[in-house]
Amino acid sequence: MGERSEREESETETAISLLKEKGISFEKIVVATTHGAVAEWEDITHLNVEWCLLSDEEISRVSEVEEKVMPRLLGLLRNYKVVMDCTSATKPATIAYYRLASKFKVPLVYVYEKRRELVWIVSVEDLKRELLGRLT
Repeated sequence: MGERSEREESETETAISLLKEKGISFEKIVVATTHGAVAEWEDITHLNVEWCLLSDEEISRVSEVEEKVMPRLLGLLRNYKVVMDCTSATKPATIAYYRLASKFKVPLVYVYEKRRELVWIVSVEDLKRELLGRLT
């Protein structure tokens, strides 16, 4: 989740809303972000978010984001169907999320906030083609 700036709605809220419109709902929401961003979004407690906090330095390094996020991702994959969102991430974090999504075969979305448009960076269909293509 990024810094608030002038936003009324967080990127996380926008992504959740757009995914719900597509029939995808969530039992658990985990957001990887910095301490500073969390402080700016105190009012989203209605989402019941679980935070994965990274320092400003960690969120600026691909390897450190992967190192911090991977254990949480693996835990989620054991118990839930997972969709990752790289909308508000730093560039290094976005790269890390893409690498993790590719490695663990997890759908990954990006949201164009102003247009409220959801883009599948790694879609379920992409994953099916990749996995089923290997079986034939």
